[in-house]
Amino acid sequence: MLDKEKILKEQRVAEAMDKNYMGLDGKFGVILKALGKPIISQGSANYEVTEWPDIYELQDENTLPEEDPDAPIYEAGKHFDGLKFGYHIEISYMKHGTVPEENQKEYRTIYHQAEKVMKVSWKGYLVYLEAEGDLYIFTPHAEWENVVQKVYESACKVYKQKKKELIVEGKLEDMQEKLSFLERLRRAWGI
Repeated sequence: MLDKEKILKEQRVAEAMDKNYMGLDGKFGVILKALGKPIISQGSANYEVTEWPDIYELQDENTLPEEDPDAPIYEAGKHFDGLKFGYHIEISYMKHGTVPEENQKEYRTIYHQAEKVMKVSWKGYLVYLEAEGDLYIFTPHAEWENVVQKVYESACKVYKQKKKELIVEGKLEDMQEKLSFLERLRRAWGI
């Protein structure tokens, strides 16, 4: 990496941290937690099958490929699409994803596996990419950053309400556990 590129990257990291974009506790993370939808995957987190078998090679001609009912289903990440707010912005977070290799000299992009990958796209262009706490891409521009700020303010209101609901729900669950424990004691020991 060239010295100028290192200096620019350090400046961009400092700017992203100053604007509170980095990590799941930053603005993007709050937006995802409050307004994002889960990305559901089936299979193992370590091994993913993305191909279906050839349907013409099936033994029974009258059936289609089916999902494996025994394969575990898990949340692979979260996704927010800003079109419902009228903005062409997408934010996604994947627990396991891919990021481009640095210092590539080939004509094609080579990717490697990474954990905790946060991507932000504005009008179809990747403007922010963070993985494992490292910043790979950050293209600051007032247009998309103003949109992020507006959506973040809306998300904060929703997030606070969700936190209150979770606290109340947790208290209700605790109360139900206590009552069921007391009921078990009464039945078992006549207390």
